[in-house]
Amino acid sequence: MRQKRWMIMWCTLLLSAGLMAQTKRYAEGYDGEIVVVEGTVVDKVTDRPLPVNVKLMGSDSTIVFQGALESNGALSINIPKDSVVMVELSMIGYESNLLKLDYRDEKGIRLKRLGKIEMVEKPLVLDEVTVKASQVKMVYRGDTIIYNADAFRLSDGSMLDALIEQLPGVELKGNQILVNGRYVESLLVNGKDFFRGDPSVALQNLPAYMVNKVKVYEKEYEDAYITGTLREKPLVVDVNLKKEFSTGWITNAEAGYGTGDRYMGRVFGLMFTRQTRLSVFGNVNNTSDTRLPGSKGDWSPSWQASGVTDMKLGGLDFRWDNKEETFGVESNLKVYGEDEHSEQATSATRFYNDGDEYVRSRNEERDNQVHIMSNHRLYGKGRYWYLDFRPEMEYFHNDISKTSEGAVFNALPSESYRSASLDSIFRPAYSSTLLDAMVYNAQSRSMSDREQLRLKGYLYGSMKFERTLDHIVFIATGNRYTYEDHSFGHTMLRYGQHIAKPDDNRNQYVHSQKWENSLSAQIDYNHAFDESRNFVLRPKYTYSYNSNNAFGNLYRLDWYEGWGPEDRELGMLPSTQDLLSHMLDVANSSNSVSHTHLHKPSLELERTRYNDKGSRHYLLRLPLNITSERLDYQRGNIDTLVHRLTTRLEGSAVYRIVNDMKGDSIPRHEYKWSYNFSQSVPSLSYNIPYINDSDPLATYINRNDGLKSTHRHSATFYFQQRKQQRQQLLQAGVNASLVCNAIAHYRTYDKATGVTTSWPTNINGNWQASAYYSMSSALDDAERTTFSHGTTAGYVNSVDYISVVGSTADPKSVVRNVNLRESLGFENKWEQSTVYLKANATYRYATGNREDFTTIHAIDYDYGLTLKSELPWGVNLSTDLTMYSRRGYADESMNTNDLVWNARLSKSILKGNLTFIADGFDLLGQLSNIRYSVNAQGIQETWHNVVPRYAMLHVVYRFNKQPKKK
Repeated sequence: MRQKRWMIMWCTLLLSAGLMAQTKRYAEGYDGEIVVVEGTVVDKVTDRPLPVNVKLMGSDSTIVFQGALESNGALSINIPKDSVVMVELSMIGYESNLLKLDYRDEKGIRLKRLGKIEMVEKPLVLDEVTVKASQVKMVYRGDTIIYNADAFRLSDGSMLDALIEQLPGVELKGNQILVNGRYVESLLVNGKDFFRGDPSVALQNLPAYMVNKVKVYEKEYEDAYITGTLREKPLVVDVNLKKEFSTGWITNAEAGYGTGDRYMGRVFGLMFTRQTRLSVFGNVNNTSDTRLPGSKGDWSPSWQASGVTDMKLGGLDFRWDNKEETFGVESNLKVYGEDEHSEQATSATRFYNDGDEYVRSRNEERDNQVHIMSNHRLYGKGRYWYLDFRPEMEYFHNDISKTSEGAVFNALPSESYRSASLDSIFRPAYSSTLLDAMVYNAQSRSMSDREQLRLKGYLYGSMKFERTLDHIVFIATGNRYTYEDHSFGHTMLRYGQHIAKPDDNRNQYVHSQKWENSLSAQIDYNHAFDESRNFVLRPKYTYSYNSNNAFGNLYRLDWYEGWGPEDRELGMLPSTQDLLSHMLDVANSSNSVSHTHLHKPSLELERTRYNDKGSRHYLLRLPLNITSERLDYQRGNIDTLVHRLTTRLEGSAVYRIVNDMKGDSIPRHEYKWSYNFSQSVPSLSYNIPYINDSDPLATYINRNDGLKSTHRHSATFYFQQRKQQRQQLLQAGVNASLVCNAIAHYRTYDKATGVTTSWPTNINGNWQASAYYSMSSALDDAERTTFSHGTTAGYVNSVDYISVVGSTADPKSVVRNVNLRESLGFENKWEQSTVYLKANATYRYATGNREDFTTIHAIDYDYGLTLKSELPWGVNLSTDLTMYSRRGYADESMNTNDLVWNARLSKSILKGNLTFIADGFDLLGQLSNIRYSVNAQGIQETWHNVVPRYAMLHVVYRFNKQPKKK
């Protein structure tokens, strides 16, 4: 009897070798209860699936089956419920893992999900080697980069952004993260999304002291057990917390006050259990900047935050998963309140073939904004299916007020200080010299009340079939968007003596609304040619529908006596709707209703081939876009209906080679080639002929004139070599793009009236190409000294149309820009100090086809150091000193030097739970708040109001509570 039972069990296990072949059947002839056991075998550190070897044994260690998993690590076996089965998982380089499957006492069980089964990598044992302890900054494990947070020196009180910024190969651009030049799509905490779609919350509020490891990898999709692993995966940054912060709850609070009434406050709370995570945060400040003293960040004038913002924001994030991780809920809410005050003063020169013009302007704006975002997610998965539903809501409300003054001159005005010409022009007594040179001047005041609401739903599902390798994927989305704006404006325009036009004073009111609804559905059928699912044919079909209803009514209140800008307060409207309707500027008001249907069949072919040296990956996409459009449009005496049916074939191809030999001394190589072709048709609205002259200085003529479709070609090549020894990384690449029949706006300028007229047209000749090379490596075996450098070269050919009425010069303006950039970095770490030296230089060369175009040879360069050190009595110092310089500009005022020095002192007590911080920003007062730009249209210098240099004292408190050990 015992022998018969084991024979039946052996047959059951063998026939259920969906373990290896994705086929799951019950054993014939066995009429007892069966338990289906499923799981995914992964690396404990990187969370990547592992194709481990599997050995199935009875309770007496009798081996009944041996085999290996597929590359996706999926384990699925059927076992008799009345038996005990031992499963041994093994793989070269990993500790063996022994599982005991015994469900004899569990009633009614038919399916058991083990979730992730973790494998631990074996430690490397060295023979008779004396090793001096040192902390390794990062290691490579396959495609995963693992950074050790404790190996980076941070000042007390630092948040996650200070850590992320120091990681080799990682850049922070605002709240966007780049790793080795590639944008990161998500920031995870312990492998799970955190405030989905908004990495700034974690970057600015998650304390750095909580972090154990930071991993960078291409994250496998959650339904990979159904769809396989071929799909292009998103790059993620996964922040792994230290063990003591992975359960329990922590709070972190910070308050600061400084000179110039600068203040900040922050509170963050995080609660973790094995299945639940709840986090809340709040942040208020008027510092307008998140950069820290002692960082490697760019403090150059071009990155100086403009304007002064009082910001208040808060939010919460909740996540729950069941024990088997087969069902989960996510929900988050963020509320922003901002009061932004910005001032600008601009001096510009406009280039024209028959004489330049000089512009002076200044404006002041206040924007009070409320922004609410709420994202939710509900997911579930079973043996053959996966579902993911995500509803979202976003709301904006803006109250905006703005004042501005400006003037244009045909001769360079003499000014003893910034905007001196404006002070003179707008005095009751004009300067005769300025008056003779003035083309026009304008004063305006405006206010706007704007509201936006977006509701969105997203449903994703995948399903596989029991007796085949194929599966289907379906996606459905719905979107509802509403927009409403009430804008008021007073404008007083005065012309110079040589322009025979009367002054133009306007009191305008604009009421605009928009309603947009869209729906889409997509279904993919995935046919696998082999059991490994590494060769897939993927036919797809997508249908989408969009309806857009919009109107914009312009009311000229000044058309009626007593309603000029000098007569009425800004924002006043007539008391009756009947009178307001008589003020409607019919010619410049519009109403449109559009409907768009898109049918998109496409075909994809994808294959990955593995060998002892690595892998080869091929991907070909061929989508066809069939679009039906209908536009019902009314404007002035225009009432028309336009139809259009278009067909566009596009395509892309990717080829990737990865040579991934095992061993720290063997480099890992990656090569990638890609090509993409896309088309876009001109907007259907271009088929409506009308003239918009609502701006007295700009006339827009809308016309098609046979506009052609725009074609875009792009190609890239990428190479990377990584070597664990001394953390060596080498990267190189080239890319090029060409735009054919780009849609530009042909502009003509009439110096006699000061009016610019423009209309859409096709233009050719826009293309760009670039190449780059970078490397980084430790210079010693202890990896305490590192060196990095990078070189980038780029060429951009820009083409535009601009002409002056009466001029015979060629209207085509061609500008050729060459940019060369070199960067060097050197870091040394010893004892309790780290010093970082840097030097960067960017050379710009620009030429144009205009005869009077001044060739530009200019260079921007910077050099400096960052120091982090522990001083006596446990005081930490973080400081950075950098010189930013510009040379070679024709305007000497643009050849500047800015020496920027920032510093931070910090001291922690009470076992690090209480920290005192003193910050000093721009201690020398050298950081400029002036921006410069030079292009084919002219030179522009803009002054911005900024937060001046200041000092601030902070107090940081942290509290951590862990559950009691049982």
